[in-house]
Amino acid sequence: MSHDHHQHTAHQADPADAWHTHTAAEKPQEAHAENIAHGTVLVFGIGGFAIIAATVIATIVYFDFYKTSLVAQREEGIEIQTGALAARDQVLKADFQTYGWSDPAAGKVRLKIDDGRRMVIEEYEKARR
Repeated sequence: MSHDHHQHTAHQADPADAWHTHTAAEKPQEAHAENIAHGTVLVFGIGGFAIIAATVIATIVYFDFYKTSLVAQREEGIEIQTGALAARDQVLKADFQTYGWSDPAAGKVRLKIDDGRRMVIEEYEKARR
């Protein structure tokens, strides 16, 4: 009894079909990509590099601008306001510059902020005496 652990499958191959068989009258086909247009490859290579370089530069410029504006907002107290934020701030500032009812049912009124500050200071000065 033989203990052959290396069993092999018999080689099987289909015979070549008509597409693989050529006659002597047929012209041999050229190999693909044997002749390349060096100029075209160079143009596409340089163009691709230019697109990547422009994208990197644009990204750097954008984030530098973003970083500068963020630092200005945080460190210098400069706020860049647009849209709804600016409209809300205008309403709040108008509330601090006008008189009106803040809660009519409770009898609370809204004063100009400067007048409110002055009144609070006067109250504290009276209490101190």
